[in-house]
Amino acid sequence: MPDLKEQALEIKTELNEGLNSVSVQLENVLIRYDLDGKAHAEIDTPHKHTYQKNKVNGVVKNLSKTHKMPDPMDQPDLRTVRKFKENEKK
Repeated sequence: MPDLKEQALEIKTELNEGLNSVSVQLENVLIRYDLDGKAHAEIDTPHKHTYQKNKVNGVVKNLSKTHKMPDPMDQPDLRTVRKFKENEKK
């Protein structure tokens, strides 16, 4: 099985039109999965950034990072991104 970096690059090229990141919006959270690109805070890609949606009267006013540093992606994260992109293409 390819390592996480190889799997992330495969998703980038085969499912994400060569773009480095994928954003997944949930009800109260936005997660940006960086599949490729520069390291942030010395955490190499693939990694993820999580943002809390701040709402006023049910309308999103802004986003706040939940952590200063990105979190490394793991196998379940890559499965989530792959399924999201595959479903998006349907």
